[in-house]
Amino acid sequence: GNPNAFDTVITSTLDMIQEFKLWTTGLPAEFGHASGGLLSGVFKSGTNQFHGSLEDRYLNGNLVHRQYFDQLKRCQNALNICNPFTYHEMGATAGGPVYFPGLYSGKDKTFFFAGIQRHHEKVSETFIGTVPTPEMYQGDFNFGGVGLPIYDPDTTVQNAAGAWVRDRFPNNRIPLSRFDPVARNLLGRNPWKQQTVTPILTPNGPTNNLVVPTKGRYYFTRIDAKIDHQFNPNHKIFGRYSHMRHRSLTRPANEPAWELVNPIWTVPADQLNAVISDTYTINPTTINEVRLGFNRRRRNKLPPTQDQDWAKQLGIPNVSAATFPEFRPKFYNLGPEGRDQQVSEDLSFQNNLTRIIGTHTLKAGYEVIRTRYNSLVASLPSGLYNMGGTELPFTPNTGNSFASLLLGTVSSAQFTQATATWLPRWWSHSWYLQDDYKPLRNLTFNMGVRWSYESPFSTKYGQQSQFD
Repeated sequence: GNPNAFDTVITSTLDMIQEFKLWTTGLPAEFGHASGGLLSGVFKSGTNQFHGSLEDRYLNGNLVHRQYFDQLKRCQNALNICNPFTYHEMGATAGGPVYFPGLYSGKDKTFFFAGIQRHHEKVSETFIGTVPTPEMYQGDFNFGGVGLPIYDPDTTVQNAAGAWVRDRFPNNRIPLSRFDPVARNLLGRNPWKQQTVTPILTPNGPTNNLVVPTKGRYYFTRIDAKIDHQFNPNHKIFGRYSHMRHRSLTRPANEPAWELVNPIWTVPADQLNAVISDTYTINPTTINEVRLGFNRRRRNKLPPTQDQDWAKQLGIPNVSAATFPEFRPKFYNLGPEGRDQQVSEDLSFQNNLTRIIGTHTLKAGYEVIRTRYNSLVASLPSGLYNMGGTELPFTPNTGNSFASLLLGTVSSAQFTQATATWLPRWWSHSWYLQDDYKPLRNLTFNMGVRWSYESPFSTKYGQQSQFD
C-alpha cells in the first residue's frame, strides 16, 4: 500500500519497531496478497528491566523557507495573512515485566511494551483561485465588456423559422428583482470569500481573484501495546494491539467562507489491528507457529449539514431533509455532498511450520482469511441541480451558469437514495512451501510455491443481483 495514505494504511509507533525487512521483488512464498514491495517488521518486547522513552520531533516554521511560487510568507500563527506552519511528532514508550504488587510478578515470564505517537501538523501554501466578484452578486455579468451574452429564460419562444430564441438581458445585467428566493437565501449566508486581488476578466467570468493560505491540518494518533509470556523455554506466546486514530481536516476547499458547506471536513477514521501468536519449539530443528489476526478500518464521512433540512431552509419545497442541495456546476467548491461510510474487516488464521535439514530451511504453512466489507455509498436525496437557461438555445459561447443560479433556472435535476448498504463477504485460502537452500556460505537459493484461492463474494442478506 501507499504509506502516505494515512487514512487507509495503518502505521505503528516508530519507537515500537525493533527491526524491519524490505522485499522489493521475489517475495518468499510465505507472503501473499502482493507481488512486491513488502515491508515486514518486528515489534519490541519488554524485558526484566523497566525502560521508557519520551520525545518530540519539532520543526520550527520560521526556519522553513517558503516555496518558490508562494506569495505569502511562512509564520508560526495565523494572526496575519501568511502560511502557518507547525510540525510535531511526539512519542513515548514504556516496557518491562508485568508486575502487580502482592498478586503477580512477571519476571522472566511475562513482559509488556507499549507506545503512543502523535502526529500534529499544520501546513499551508499560497492558494490562487477564483470567487464571484461584487458585480456578479449584483447581477452584472458584463465583465468589462467581454462577458458572454446572457439571455432571459422566461422569454423563450419559437420564431417563424422554427428556431428557439430568447431576449438578451440589457447590458448583460439581471435585475435584483429577478433573483430567485433560493439564490437570495444562499447568498445571504455569504457562502464564498471576498476577492482579495483584482481579477483577470474573461468571457466566462473572473479568474485568479483570490489569494489566501491553504489550510492543511493533519492530526493522527498511533497506539501500540504488546504482551509477551513464556510458559517455558520452548513455548512462548504474545499478543499485540495497534490502533491508529485519524482526525485530520486534510485540505479543505479554499473558496468557501461558509465552513458548513465546505466539501472537505474532518472525516474520522479508525484502524485497528490485533494479533495473537503462539510459538512452540518441537525440537532444536523444528518450530511451529500458530497465529490469529484481526484488522478493522472504519471511515465515516458525515457532513455537518446531514439531516438539517437545508433544502427547506433555502426555500426548495417537497424534497428530502437529508442532504444539502447540490448545485452544479459545483460553484466555487460549494457543497458538502452526502454521507458515506466504509468499514472493512479481516479475520485470519495461520499455521507456519519450520524445519531445518542440513543446508535446507524448509517452511510450510496454511492461511485462511475471512473478509467483510460494509459500504454505504453517498447519495443526494435532497437533489442535484444542474443550472442553465441563460444561454441562447443551441448556440455555443452564450450564457453563464452563475447567472442561471441567481435566476433559479434548473436545466435538469437528479435525486438519488441509498436503499441498502453493500455487504460483500468472502473467504481466502492459501498453502505454501518454501525452501531456502544454502549450498555455499555465500550462495543461497530461495525456492517456493504458493497456492491461493479466493472465493466469489456473496452479500449479506442477498441484496445484490445483476442481469447479463
